Amino acid sequence: MLDADNVPLRNPEFLFDLPEYQAAGAVFWPDRGRLGAAHRVWKYCGLPGRDEPDVESGQLLVDKNKCWRELQLTLWLNGHSDFFYRHVHGDKETFHLAWRKLGRDYAMTPHPVKWLDGTLCQHDFSGARLFQHRSAPKWQVIGGNKSVPGFQREAECLEFLRELRERWDCRSRAGTVLTVPERTPAPQIRCAPAGPPNGRKVITMILYNRPDYTRQVLEALGRCEGNRRLPHPAAH
Repeated sequence: MLDADNVPLRNPEFLFDLPEYQAAGAVFWPDRGRLGAAHRVWKYCGLPGRDEPDVESGQLLVDKNKCWRELQLTLWLNGHSDFFYRHVHGDKETFHLAWRKLGRDYAMTPHPVKWLDGTLCQHDFSGARLFQHRSAPKWQVIGGNKSVPGFQREAECLEFLRELRERWDCRSRAGTVLTVPERTPAPQIRCAPAGPPNGRKVITMILYNRPDYTRQVLEALGRCEGNRRLPHPAAH
């Protein structure tokens, strides 16, 4: 799995052949912080405290055949984000906790993440830079993009953004306020019909407001061929 704002510096398919991946069935990459042994989330998960690097989930390598149970528990933890996100930062530690709860090991590169200005640089097991996760500020289709010293292939990324601007008008449509019961299955939530007159893709945004937790924006993809289900929410 690779985040949309994460730039691989070479084809990452070689990772599937790594002995570390073959043995464990999962490779995670470290974040800048640590999940300390005294953190209360260990207790909430019924686990003894461990002092380990946080997991940075801008890139994950998981064998679904070997790790299906762990992925299902990760899904459950994220489905209860109203509780768990109060104690860990978003989804990234849910992978960490699910693997530890079910007693399955994972591999992690021994090389620490390198921090550029708003970018997390991750390495392969030999220490060579492999991923550049531009987490803040993220890429902007319209407007300027801050140059990040040390960010490799930045010019190529900017060229891809230029191509995207030619294909997408970067506008949202006004829509209708939609109220649905909590935990409504995604297939029952439908995007508004109608397509853009110029043939370009249009994105609408749906505000998801939970008074007991936070406000989220759900990205609804405009209809091209029939209605499409909503993707996962992006927290704001």
